[in-house]
Amino acid sequence: MDEPTARFVSVAKVGDPSVAHLAVALLRSAGIAARAHGEALGPYRLTVGEMAVTEIWVPEPDLDDAREVLEGSEVDATPDLAVHTGALADPSTLPMRLVAGLTLAGLAWAVLRYVMRVF
Repeated sequence: MDEPTARFVSVAKVGDPSVAHLAVALLRSAGIAARAHGEALGPYRLTVGEMAVTEIWVPEPDLDDAREVLEGSEVDATPDLAVHTGALADPSTLPMRLVAGLTLAGLAWAVLRYVMRVF
C-alpha cells in the first residue's frame, strides 16, 4: 500500500509510550505501515489521564492484519494495550480527579481567606 495516499485509522490505544513504540515496531516488522500519535510523544510529555494515551494508526486496508498481529503477539499481553476496543487501558482517573479537586478546593479556600483578611 502506498503510505502517503492511504487513509490511516486507529487500531489501538496505549497508556505507555514505550508500549506504543513496541507495537509500532512489531507492526512495521510485519510489513504494515504504522504510526504512533499522542501527547506523550511530544516535546512536553504529558502522561496524566487522557493526555497519556498514545494511539497506534495503520492504513485502513491493513486494519484487520494489524489487529491479528497485535492480538497474536506478546505485546497485547501487557495491561496497557487496548486493541480496537476504544477503551482506555489506563487505571481509573478517579484518584487524579480527587487530587485535582482537593487542590482546587484548597486554592479557593486560600483565596477566600486572603480576600476576607484584606477587606
